[in-house]
Amino acid sequence: MVWMIMKHYGVDDYAQRNSALLRLLFNLEIIVVVVVVVVVVVVVVVVVVVVEAAVAIAIATAEVILLLIKAAAPSWLLS
Repeated sequence: MVWMIMKHYGVDDYAQRNSALLRLLFNLEIIVVVVVVVVVVVVVVVVVVVVEAAVAIAIATAEVILLLIKAAAPSWLLS
């Protein structure tokens, strides 16, 4: 993106390309990319943890329901 901005303003030679402002823009672009990657990783981890917790709750609920059904069923039905 920075290189496209430079080309738009006619910055082609080596001396202009290494100016402090353009280095700052490039560094900011790198920082933005790193921040976006970190945010995406954090969101993915949170989603995985939430889904894992939901599955664990669903399994525990199913086990409790099965235990209640076994407790309420007549003995001849279970044998």
